[in-house]
Amino acid sequence: MKNLESFLTTWLKDYYANAKVGFKGDFYTAVSRTKFFGGALANYTLRLLDEDLKLPLTIVEIGSHDGTLISDIAEFLHAFDKFAFKDISFATLEPLDPLASLQETNFNERIGKFDKGLKVYRDIEELKALDSIFFISNELLDAFPCELVYKGKQGYIKHDDGKYSLVFDAITSDVKEKLALYKTDSGEISLSLSRFIESLCKLKSWFFLTFDYGQMEERDISLRIYKDHKVYNFLEEKDNLGEFYAKSDVTYDINFKNLETEFKSHGATPCFYHTQSKMLVEECEILEIFESFKPHLSPANILRHTNAINELIMPNLMGERFKAFGVKH
Repeated sequence: MKNLESFLTTWLKDYYANAKVGFKGDFYTAVSRTKFFGGALANYTLRLLDEDLKLPLTIVEIGSHDGTLISDIAEFLHAFDKFAFKDISFATLEPLDPLASLQETNFNERIGKFDKGLKVYRDIEELKALDSIFFISNELLDAFPCELVYKGKQGYIKHDDGKYSLVFDAITSDVKEKLALYKTDSGEISLSLSRFIESLCKLKSWFFLTFDYGQMEERDISLRIYKDHKVYNFLEEKDNLGEFYAKSDVTYDINFKNLETEFKSHGATPCFYHTQSKMLVEECEILEIFESFKPHLSPANILRHTNAINELIMPNLMGERFKAFGVKH
């Protein structure tokens, strides 16, 4: 038998190397909906420079996919404050070669005219020399593979006759430690996310902002598969995993209480937990930014971005389901 997290690591590595994000893919994100999501984060960056961060600053996007968000942020920062823009560097943290190349190419095509290039870091250890970092991610945390604890047992992968199936057996000691830390007895437990946070907290000074779906309170098992915008319950498909392996996304709701506890255990300070709607509207001022750019947009683009922004902030769409979590070190 193989640990579930190890199995999902290989699954997701192969999947994300070729994944299509958008309406023609398995899922779409805030980034693929409108560039004003990046504009809102650019505005929030300037706010942080007045409060928590200092120049020279490096903005590092983690989980960038094709470099769209970091490019959007850079483009809006150049429009908002050319003086601050000069002292801001842009980077991604990307271990996969195809995506690293794609991010660099797309960023340089859009932002190279402003004499800025994209630095692609392959490992978090490479960031130790930086003094001031703003980490940004969107739907990153749920992409970390996880172990699964359900009804007092831990999930494992059995591979027989070319078939992958989920079975349950004894809980390992490292997972038991996390259950004790989080004061829970079930759920998705990501050891790789814990290691990532530990590495993050060895860096000097940073602010970390992520948008992910989930909640602060504990809930039922949420591990699921996305394929062609359809959702499949992982437990219900436990004997059919081979049909989805490396060809679909696997995700789960983030338990932000556990996330908060993990960051605190490594000396970081959680700053806020907001709905995406509150973060974008009140903290990032996305509506004001959009209004200021309307005179430069065609009627068709105004309608397109209006619909997209509404989708990001409306409570019955992505506004309440997705959360913004900020933490500093």
